[in-house]
Amino acid sequence: MLIKISKFFLYATAFTVVIVSTSTLFPFIVGKYTWFRASVDFALIAFLLALVFDPAGNSYWERLKRVLKSPLGIMATAFAGIFLIAGFFGVDPALSFWSTFERGEGGLQILHLYALFLLLATLFTDKKSWMKIFWFSLIGALFMGLYGVFAGLGSHNFLSSTIYGVLGIFSQGATGFIGQQFSDPGFRLSGSIGNSAYVAAYIIFVLFYTLYLLKQQFGKEGRLTSKVTLISLLLIFIATFVLAATRGAFIGLIVGILAVLAYLGFSKKTWRKWLIIAGICFLIVVGVLVYFQNSAFVQRIPGSRIFTISFGTNTFATRRIIWSIAWHGFLARPILGWGPE
Repeated sequence: MLIKISKFFLYATAFTVVIVSTSTLFPFIVGKYTWFRASVDFALIAFLLALVFDPAGNSYWERLKRVLKSPLGIMATAFAGIFLIAGFFGVDPALSFWSTFERGEGGLQILHLYALFLLLATLFTDKKSWMKIFWFSLIGALFMGLYGVFAGLGSHNFLSSTIYGVLGIFSQGATGFIGQQFSDPGFRLSGSIGNSAYVAAYIIFVLFYTLYLLKQQFGKEGRLTSKVTLISLLLIFIATFVLAATRGAFIGLIVGILAVLAYLGFSKKTWRKWLIIAGICFLIVVGVLVYFQNSAFVQRIPGSRIFTISFGTNTFATRRIIWSIAWHGFLARPILGWGPE
C-alpha cells in the first residue's frame, strides 16, 4: 500500500506543468515548485515508511542500492553532490541552496530532482509504470497548451470566462487566464508555463513520449482508439511547438531529427538510401522556408518566427554577450564557478 502511495505522488509530478497560482506574485513559478516538491516529499516519505513496514521493503532497499551503484546512478549522485559543493564554496552559499521566491531552484530543488530520479528508478521496475507516467505527461502537456489557448481567446471571451469561472471555485481571487491574446502583435503561445521558450523545449520531450507510446500501440495489442488519440495529440503538440515560435528549440529539433535519421541509417542498412533521401528533402524544405522567411507566404504561416534564423537578430547578439560573460566568469573561477543562482 505504501509503495502505491509513493507511486501515486510520483505520477502527480507530471501535472506540475499545469499549476498556475494566480494569488502569488509569480503565478507561473511558485505554485509549480510547491506542487512538485510536495509531491516528491510525500512520495519519499511513503517510500521510506515502506522500507520499514512493508514486507517487500528489503527488496526495494536492494533495488535502491543497485540504482546507486549503476553508471547512471553514480553520475546523478556526482552531479547533485558537485552542485551542492559548488554552492557551498560560491559567493553566496545561502542563495545557492535556497534560491529565491521567484526562481525556486538552487540546491534544494536539485535535491528534490535527485530524489525523484532515485524513486523513479527504484519503484518503476515494470514497463506499465513508465507507460502510465508518459500518459499522465501527455495529459499535463495538453492542459498546459489549452491554458495558453484560453488566454489567447481573452478574458472577455465566453468560453474562457465560463471555464475560469468554474475553476475560480477552487481558486480564490481568480482573475482569468494569464498570457498573450491571439490578437496581440507577435503572439507566441506560453501556456501555463508562462514562457514560450520553455514551452517549446518542454514539448520536444512530450513529442518523444507521444511517439514512444504510439510505437507501442502499433504492436500486437494496440487499440484503434489509443492510436487515434495519440496521433491527435501528436498533431496538437506539433501545433503547440510551432505556436511557441522558439527558434533555438526549432534548431535543436532539426539537429535531433537529423541525428535520429543518421542513427537509423547506420543501424539499418536496408533503410539507408531512403533515410538519406528523407534527410535531404527535410533539409531542403527547412532551408527554403528559412531563405524565404520574409515572403508573404511564409509570414502567413502560424509561428513563422521560427524560420527567421539569422546571425543578425537581436537575440543572437545578446547571446554572444552572455557567452562572453560566461567565458570570462569561467576563467576567473574555473573549478566550481561562482555558485548556483
